[in-house]
Amino acid sequence: MKKVCFLISNLLLIGGLSAQSFMATDLNPVKKVQQQNLKAGVLLFSNTNIARTTSGIISTDFGANAAGMQLTNTADDFLVPLGGGWTLDSVYAEGFTNSLTTPDSIRTIIYADNAGVPGAIISNQIIVNPDLVAAAIIPIKFPAPVSLTGGKYWISVIGKYTTGVGANTRWNWATGPTVKSDEFQLQDPAGQFGGIAWTSATGLGLADRSAYFDIFGTVDSSGCGTIDVNDLTIDSTSATSVTITISSQPTINWVVEYGTLGFPVFGPGTIINIPPFSGPDTTFIISGLTVGTVYDLYIRDSCGAGLVVISVGPYQFKTIASAPYTESFDLPRLPTAWRNFSSNAELWQFAYVSIGHSAPSDHTSGNGYFATVDDSETPAIGFDVTLETEKIDVSGLTTAELGFWLYSDAEDFSGVAVPGDNNATITVDFYDGANWNVGVFTNTGNTFSSGTTVGWQQFYVNLGSYAITGPVAFKFIVDEDHSGGFDDDISLDDITVFEARPVGIDDNNSSAYSFELYPNPASDDINVVFNAENVNGSIQIEVLDIRGVMVLQKNLNAGKMINETIDVSSLSKGVYFVRSTHQNQIQTKKMIIK
Repeated sequence: MKKVCFLISNLLLIGGLSAQSFMATDLNPVKKVQQQNLKAGVLLFSNTNIARTTSGIISTDFGANAAGMQLTNTADDFLVPLGGGWTLDSVYAEGFTNSLTTPDSIRTIIYADNAGVPGAIISNQIIVNPDLVAAAIIPIKFPAPVSLTGGKYWISVIGKYTTGVGANTRWNWATGPTVKSDEFQLQDPAGQFGGIAWTSATGLGLADRSAYFDIFGTVDSSGCGTIDVNDLTIDSTSATSVTITISSQPTINWVVEYGTLGFPVFGPGTIINIPPFSGPDTTFIISGLTVGTVYDLYIRDSCGAGLVVISVGPYQFKTIASAPYTESFDLPRLPTAWRNFSSNAELWQFAYVSIGHSAPSDHTSGNGYFATVDDSETPAIGFDVTLETEKIDVSGLTTAELGFWLYSDAEDFSGVAVPGDNNATITVDFYDGANWNVGVFTNTGNTFSSGTTVGWQQFYVNLGSYAITGPVAFKFIVDEDHSGGFDDDISLDDITVFEARPVGIDDNNSSAYSFELYPNPASDDINVVFNAENVNGSIQIEVLDIRGVMVLQKNLNAGKMINETIDVSSLSKGVYFVRSTHQNQIQTKKMIIK
C-alpha cells in the first residue's frame, strides 16, 4: 500500500476534521512524461505554468459507496474572453492517488460562475477507462464538445471509482502556489470530510493555490478572423528580442499582445498592431525583452471599432538565455525552449524518485526533479533518445565550460553490478553557433559519488578549443546499445555553463568529501557542515543565484570538522546554489531562501 503524507501546518477544523486532510503529498515513483505528447487541439487556457508542486487536493467521486454522484471534488476557474466563444474538446490534468487503486473513469464537470464560486452545472461527462499514465497524467477527450460564450467558468477533473473503496482511496488533483484569477474551490457533498459547501483554499486554512490543467478546443470569433497555430512562428534569435512571422489572412488588422509568463490577456500586456500586408506572410521583431525570460503571447483580429474579440493563445516563448547558466529541473516537465525527441516512442522523463534503476533522488536537494532515460522501456534498444537544451549566449564568458551531473549504475537482472556490455551510453553533442560537434563527451561506465560508491558524479567539457560564432546549445543523447540486461537507467541533473575553471583542474572526478546545509529552506542564517578532517588547504564556498551569478563568497580552513554559519538575510526569496571547491573537487547543493 502506498504511503500518504498529509500537510499538518495552519490547521483549520471543519466538521471536526483538519483542513489538511484534504491535501496530500505525491509519494508515488511516477514517471513524468511529456505533456505535449498527450495534448490535442488549440490551447485555449493554460494553468500548467503555476510551478506544480508535489502537493495535491482531493477530487474524487466515491460513486461506489452509494447511488449517484458522491463527490468530494475541487474546481478551478477559467475565463472565456468576451466577444466570442470556445468549444471545448479536451482537458489535460495531472494528479496522483493515495493507494495503488487507480480510478476506473474520469468525471469532468463544467460549472457556470455564481458570484465567485461554482454554480449551475453546464456539462457533466464521464470518460470510461481513460488513458491514465500511472493515474498521474490525464489527457481527456470530451465525449461531447462543450460550447461556451464569453464569461467566467469553473472546471472540475474528478477521479471516479466504480468498485468498493474506502475514504483513503482517492484521486488528488496536482496544485501549485501561483493563482490565476481565483484560487480553487472544494465541496464535499459526499460527506467524507464533513460535508462542506464550496470553500476556497484559504477558507480551508491553506495558502492560495490553483489546480494544474490546460483546456483545448476551437475558437468562435463571431465573424472575426482567427489564426491557426501553424500560421504563427516565434524565433528567439537573441537574448533580448524575438522574430514573429504571421502567415495567415493578410487583409486582417492583427493585434499582438505579450507579457511575462501568466499575464492576464486584455491586462497589462504590451500591444503591437500589425497592419494588413501583401505577400504570403509578414515578419516583425519584438525587442527590449529580458534575457532568459519566458513570455506569453496572444493574437486577435482587431475586428472593427467597438468590438472586443477572442484572443488565441497563449503562445509561449523564451528569449535566449545568457551564461552563467543553470538548469536544475525544478519542475516535472521539459524546460521551456528545450526539445525532447527520438526516432521512436521513447523520451527523456522527469522524476523526483527512482523509476526503477535511475537515481534515487535529484542531485541538488533530494526534493526536486531530474531527467532520466528508462533503459527497460519499449523499444528495448533506442539509439537517439535526445534532450536538447535551449540556446545560450556565452559571449560574456572568456572561456565557456559545460558542467553536469550523471547517475549510472549498470545492473543485470540479478541485481549484481556488471561492468561493460550492460551499460547504456550517453553522448554530448555541442552546437557552436554554426555547426554541431558530435561526441564532445561520452560515458559508458558507472558513475561514482566517492571511491567505488555508485552515485551522482560531476563532469565537465571545456569549450575553449571550439570556434564559437553565436549562441550555443547541447544535446544529451542516450544510446541503449548494450547486449545484456536493460537496467542501466541514465539520469542527468544540474546542467551549468560557466566560466571555465583554471587550467590544471581535473575535468571529471567525484568528491572525496561532502557537505550538508541546514536549515534548508532558510531565511536568516544557514549552516554549512563539512567532514573535512582528511582535506588539506582551504575550501571555497560560493553562493550563486538562479542565473549563476555569485552573490556570496567565503573561504574556510580544511583539516577539521567544519560547521560554518553564513548570514543569508540579505538575499531575496528564491532558489540559490551553494558551491564548494577544493582543488579538483566541486560539489553543488540547492538552497532555498524563504
